[in-house]
Amino acid sequence: MGTSLTKAVAEAVKESLNGDSFSQEFTADRRWKASFELEELEELKVVVSPGPLSIQVYDRGADDERRFVHVAVLKQVDVDKRGEPLDADTDPLVELLEEFLPHFRGAKLTVSPTAGNRVAWCIERGLVAPSASIIDEKHLQDQNTFVAVLRLGFRMLD
Repeated sequence: MGTSLTKAVAEAVKESLNGDSFSQEFTADRRWKASFELEELEELKVVVSPGPLSIQVYDRGADDERRFVHVAVLKQVDVDKRGEPLDADTDPLVELLEEFLPHFRGAKLTVSPTAGNRVAWCIERGLVAPSASIIDEKHLQDQNTFVAVLRLGFRMLD
């Protein structure tokens, strides 16, 4: 039985992160949804989730197929007397997320042989959040939880 190409690309991203060294130690996990209890977020979580798929006609015989993957960084942070998150906790998390940007610049990841032995070429990298900030301010304010997401776009090569 074959493996979903969507799952295989996310798995390759997870393996790429786990195979390198960054400023903070973590083990990336592939999940369809980054959902945790607050107690679990006392420890840094890096979650790789399959994202949307886009296929456009390239020419008569070929499609431009793109797979997207989201990499979420989540962790509970301490707050000051006013309830504001401490920069000493949030700054290193933003820096970690920014370390992922050059890591995937032009990266060519081989996806699972059971998914067709294809190569995923990273052509798009960007930080996304539900507000103008790169972090989810609602989670930070309401639950003292840092949540930020990196979106990676991969062009599929045969």
